Parts: sequence; structure tokens; C-alpha cells
Amino acid sequence: MTNPVELRQFHAVVTTTALHLVRRGQVAPQTFETEYSGFMTSHGPHDRDGMLDTFENEWPDVLLIRRKDIMGFLDGSAAELTL
Repeated sequence: MTNPVELRQFHAVVTTTALHLVRRGQVAPQTFETEYSGFMTSHGPHDRDGMLDTFENEWPDVLLIRRKDIMGFLDGSAAELTL
């Protein structure tokens, strides 16, 4: 069973081809390197507001264009959103 706290923690995973918004708690740094081909970096875990702050600072254009999708993901229950 998933820990309820983990459902409210998010990571932004940057690869050479995409930006992935992932719902997951604390993970080892190597986890995303193994799971995502072309892994470059990740940010997190952050709560909802922290992830929005990260988007405002790191990818304001993505937040502007995809705000509805990002907010829907953060407020929903999906495991991942690829932007």
C-alpha cells in the first residue's frame, strides 16, 4: 500500500527528450537514472507548492503553457505526467 504522504510528494525528472512530473516519495538518487533513459537531473521530492515554485523558477514557460495539465496532475492521483 502506498504511503499517503508519498501521494503528496513530487519529483521533476529531466531527460534528454522530456520533462516528467512524477508522484513519488523519497528515492535513492540512482533510481531515476535507472528508470529514465537519457536521465539528466531531477528535482524533489517537493510538496505541491514546492513543485509549483520549482516550475515557476526553472520552467516558467512550461508552467504557462501546461498549467491546466500540471495542476490536474498535482491535485489528482496519476503516477506520472510527461510534459
